[in-house]
Order: sequence, then C-alpha cells, then structure tokens
Amino acid sequence: MGPGIQLFINVCGLLIGLVVLQVFLKMWDKKAKAKEAADAQAAKPVAKKKK
Repeated sequence: MGPGIQLFINVCGLLIGLVVLQVFLKMWDKKAKAKEAADAQAAKPVAKKKK
C-alpha cells in the first residue's frame, strides 16, 4: 500500500469522524434547547402565581 493510498484513507476517516461529531453535536444542541424551553415553560406559571 503506497503512501498516497494511506493518506487518502486517513483523510476519509477524518472526514467521516467530523461528520459523526457534527451529527452528535447537533443532537446534543437540540436536546439542550428542548430542555431550556421546557425549563422556561415551567418557570412561567411560577412567575404568574407570584403576581
């Protein structure tokens, strides 16, 4: 196996890893935003009761 093929394999592996990382971070961000929205929704009735 020549060095050109090994470099190509390494680049492909790196790109696949970056895509997987991007998907994971998008899922994590979506869950965090959903939790944030749920916390904000839960805080609204408490604020109304205090008035």
